[in-house]
Amino acid sequence: MTASEKDDITVDYLAKSLNELRLDKTNGNSSSLKKGKLVVSCKNFPHAHVGRVTEKSPSLLTDCEEVHNCSYVVGDSKMWDATSNKPKLKPEVCDYIKSSNWKSPAIRDSFVGFDLTKGYDEYVPLPRDILNSVDILTEAYERYEKALNKDKTTFISLRHHLIDIIMCPFQNEPVSLIMTVLPDKNILISVDKSKSKPNGIHDVANPHARKICYTGFALEDLLTEPTNSSGVSDHELFYSIVRGSVDNDIDLFFQAEIDSINTTTDTYTEIKSSVHFRMSNTYHRRKLLRMWIQTTLLPKSDLLIGFRNCYSNELEQLKAYKIQDIYNKVSNRSLVNKPGKFYRFNPNIANDWFHYIFKVIRIHLLSMSQETPSKSFKVLIDANLTLSIQPISPST
Repeated sequence: MTASEKDDITVDYLAKSLNELRLDKTNGNSSSLKKGKLVVSCKNFPHAHVGRVTEKSPSLLTDCEEVHNCSYVVGDSKMWDATSNKPKLKPEVCDYIKSSNWKSPAIRDSFVGFDLTKGYDEYVPLPRDILNSVDILTEAYERYEKALNKDKTTFISLRHHLIDIIMCPFQNEPVSLIMTVLPDKNILISVDKSKSKPNGIHDVANPHARKICYTGFALEDLLTEPTNSSGVSDHELFYSIVRGSVDNDIDLFFQAEIDSINTTTDTYTEIKSSVHFRMSNTYHRRKLLRMWIQTTLLPKSDLLIGFRNCYSNELEQLKAYKIQDIYNKVSNRSLVNKPGKFYRFNPNIANDWFHYIFKVIRIHLLSMSQETPSKSFKVLIDANLTLSIQPISPST
């Protein structure tokens, strides 16, 4: 039997396991109801072998499309702006990506050596309430609801909530969110303010850590054109509204904040600041996996990383990654075949978990929403992959 045939058998078995999911017990995962709270162990979720590496990066979603995009200026009363100001990469950056000439004089002279902490003292981060707001998302949902598949459950969410759920097997932190079953049986995901975790520069108290977080914003400003005549693009946000299919029962409808657009390729480009990767470093591999998830969720997206000096925070190199490049880097056979925790940060395991956990959440939420007066639930996935779903009293 060839390796390819073995992979096909593994995939077939996984699909069968997911299809046979039931409320009470799934492949050794037990569930119980305690004082109105449902507790389900998902530790034994079905997945491919942790050493499995495919030639092609898996797709988290099928039939994925952008249904709209819009910009929002913070403080503007107009929430839905049809005349979107797209954050465009500077022409020399687009040319740099196209040519793959990493020693281009235009890049070296314009960007390399730039201090990515410049402007830190004057920077005012956005309030978290804006980052977690679902106002634009729900308005988009109301506009496009009729076009959604009525035979499927659609999860409506901000992209970073989806990423947090998918990352659960690869970190030691719990994820807690509020999920509301709407009258049409679709499910809105929103922030759980009581369990909201620190989110980069918006919450970090350590000055050094805040400065490191700031380098990402500085890099975005450095590589993109100003979005208005004043030359200042602070606090103008650009969003993509995306619909995609998870499986025969589940769709996603989500809002993603976009860093930039490459006008040469008409591709959304995520911009990240980082020190040079050491693939033996757990943090770096986790960071790469998160980048893979973030870009893979969009129908047409890639990544541009600005590598900075770890001491001076000066930009040393720009490097572009397609989704396949990120996958190849994080799922290198020499890494996934070594003993290690967190499923060795294998994107194939992330894909399996994603399809499994949304199926489990859907089944239980729809069932519980019929059995309790509440339509909103606190959904928690802890570090042991134990899922708990607790109704929220309508009076609270």
